[in-house]
Amino acid sequence: MNAHKKIGDLDPSFGEGGKLVYPGTGIFDSGLKSLPDGKFIAVGWSADKASEVLVVKLMSDGKTDTGFGEQGIIREILIEDAEYSAARGCVHEDGSITVFATQRIDNSHSVIWAARFNPDGSRNTSFGLLEVSNETAENRIGGVCLQADGKILVTVYEVPGFNVLHPFVTRINEDGTRDTTFGLNGSQYFSDEVSFWVKL
Repeated sequence: MNAHKKIGDLDPSFGEGGKLVYPGTGIFDSGLKSLPDGKFIAVGWSADKASEVLVVKLMSDGKTDTGFGEQGIIREILIEDAEYSAARGCVHEDGSITVFATQRIDNSHSVIWAARFNPDGSRNTSFGLLEVSNETAENRIGGVCLQADGKILVTVYEVPGFNVLHPFVTRINEDGTRDTTFGLNGSQYFSDEVSFWVKL
């Protein structure tokens, strides 16, 4: 009698027995992004070295892509001695990756930064390091959406006080500058009554 796999069973051909365990203490809370060639990336941050942003690139079989970064992993310090609390990313048509990381300043202040990496995992220095939101309040990143023209939409919650939310969307040009033609100086704010957490 042939044994058939049940729906929901782990795929033993992926990773190790259907699972992939990150070799460290990374936190990846934004899921996987699929690439046109069947590979995947995961964006997160280090739990034991809080100043490191992590990007992992996986082959379609779950093994790390050793031609990317260092053995398939980017460990990048965007800001010295920073502590991150969230990370998101999007993949461009040429295979480059834009990463957004929330730097926690204290319990009521945080700032969101954006950086870009080349398809091989090296840092794209021409993009620079963009401050998406300032540190006048707590800022929580929602979703990231790559438009067909290469511009990026980012949804953010600004939390200036207890139980107060200022949601807004920022648009970034392909070169890492704010798109000042969008909204007010690159950001579209919504009324305090609007409540959303968009996963673009």
